[in-house]
Amino acid sequence: MTLTQFISLEIPQAPPPISCNGAPKVQLQTHLSSLEIPRNRPGSSSNGVEQACRHLCDLLRSFIPTKNICKGFQIHAISIKIGFFSFPLFTNHLLNLYAKCSFINEATLLFKTAPVKTQATFSSIISALAQNQLHFEAIYHFKSMLLHGHRPTEFSLPCAITAAGSAQYELTARALHALSVKSGLDGVVYVGSALVDMYAKLGDIFCACKMFDEMPERNVVTWGGLISGLVYGGLCTEAVCAFKRALEEGVGVNESVLSSVMRGCGGVGCLGLGEAVHGVCVKVGVEGSSFVESAIIGMYARCGVVKEAERVFREMREKSLGAWNAVIAACSQHGLSARAFELFEEMQASGFQPNFITFLCILSVCSRSGLVDKAESYFSLMLHKHHIEPLSAHYTCMVDALGRAGRLLEAKGFIEKMPLEPCESVWGALLGASRMHGDIHMASFAAEHLFKTGSKRSGAYVLLVNTYADAGLLHEAAEARKAMRDRGVKKEAGLSWVELGQQVHSFVAADRSHARSDEIYTKLSEIQVAMERTRLMTSMEKAEDIETEIEGIQRGADFHSERLAVAFGLISSTIFSTILVHTKFLNMGHAAR
Repeated sequence: MTLTQFISLEIPQAPPPISCNGAPKVQLQTHLSSLEIPRNRPGSSSNGVEQACRHLCDLLRSFIPTKNICKGFQIHAISIKIGFFSFPLFTNHLLNLYAKCSFINEATLLFKTAPVKTQATFSSIISALAQNQLHFEAIYHFKSMLLHGHRPTEFSLPCAITAAGSAQYELTARALHALSVKSGLDGVVYVGSALVDMYAKLGDIFCACKMFDEMPERNVVTWGGLISGLVYGGLCTEAVCAFKRALEEGVGVNESVLSSVMRGCGGVGCLGLGEAVHGVCVKVGVEGSSFVESAIIGMYARCGVVKEAERVFREMREKSLGAWNAVIAACSQHGLSARAFELFEEMQASGFQPNFITFLCILSVCSRSGLVDKAESYFSLMLHKHHIEPLSAHYTCMVDALGRAGRLLEAKGFIEKMPLEPCESVWGALLGASRMHGDIHMASFAAEHLFKTGSKRSGAYVLLVNTYADAGLLHEAAEARKAMRDRGVKKEAGLSWVELGQQVHSFVAADRSHARSDEIYTKLSEIQVAMERTRLMTSMEKAEDIETEIEGIQRGADFHSERLAVAFGLISSTIFSTILVHTKFLNMGHAAR
């Protein structure tokens, strides 16, 4: 693909407005008033000016490790007063500082007002946008760079490739791969690493591994691209295995790799390995990174250890917005509504403004806890005070909150008033609530619209079938099953797993593939017999009736995957130890202790 062909791809001509990043604002005027304009500008010689400019650039670079944005603003003010603002080298360093400190609005404004935009200036803004998850904007500016006659470089191209993969723009992503080949940059390690990451995020694991194996040179960035891509694609087990392989090959680790592995450990419930990786973070000295610490908080939360997640958060030297979101999300995942609300207020008192992720976490808490009034209050706060446009996920939380409270007609009306086209998850929330309250007509209405979205989620069909069956409408239930088969949708099996000695043991219903299967079933039968004996004795049944029913239980016990995992945990653990069981069913996972 040529540059002309790539530019002709349909990408909107203007990016949407960038919402506030939530970081504390420091007004430039405050620093301007406190600074004195130097009496003498730098010497007229070009060497003197260049030396002074480089000195300011070095200062900006030194502020990045400590995220000292206040001094960065001061240097910015000085540059305007002494005329260095027009120097592309200085602009690029200032852009980099703003990006690293997540002041993306300031970075964007700086780029727009820069009198001279060099190839390096474009690379800086593309990198800044990609680092802050503004994928569309990064691709837009990459295209703009090409339109200005600048060729892609080993710095700008990887950022655009990563953004395309993260945003799931498959056509653009593959076009960028072709462009890298045409430009002769596909052999560069950073470009190759970005391509590996891109294909993994697109779910094309075959291409990702092929790119990885064919790379002439692999380093920590390459491994990081593979691991992060696998985690992003939901292949957490494969990501953890890749990390172990990287360690075996003596590859070093960096913040990106460690944070990706943390997310992978949380995804598969590998608490032991997560704790070990946490130790590695401390050992290599990156535990102070807000990026890594946010991933650590998320790992502990997904493994069910909420107290440890909050302990890590409290011990952070500098708390970022991402860290606040992570700890609020941890409370949201485990239904700790009161604590989540306290943290939300504490975050704002600390000078941070909530962003769309923060409100998503808070609305999730409200929906899971049945707090409809609070959900409506926070939704209004997000829309009218913080001027954050809700995404489909926010609308899904509201529908779920109304539905769980039995306000199905209000939930339906809310969907009809949405400015966005209702997606699969919105109709799925209404269907689930209808099933919960046994409303057959609303369930049929929600299912009809859900299937029009092209959804092939087996969970939706199962909910509809069960709703009909519970109401005694067996013909309708049979029709729903037939529609499920006709569309090639298969019911997903429940999966449960438990970690023991940094090894994950997985189970499905009636699973007998485990090496200790006989012991597991024996233990499970013992537990069920003991539980049923207690129930029957409490009911004051006759002794002979008790024994007869116990025999029936032993013959026909219902061995769900969760029960198998619990039984394995009991026969494999010491007394008083914690058994952490993870379950995944219908694309929804949770941890139980």
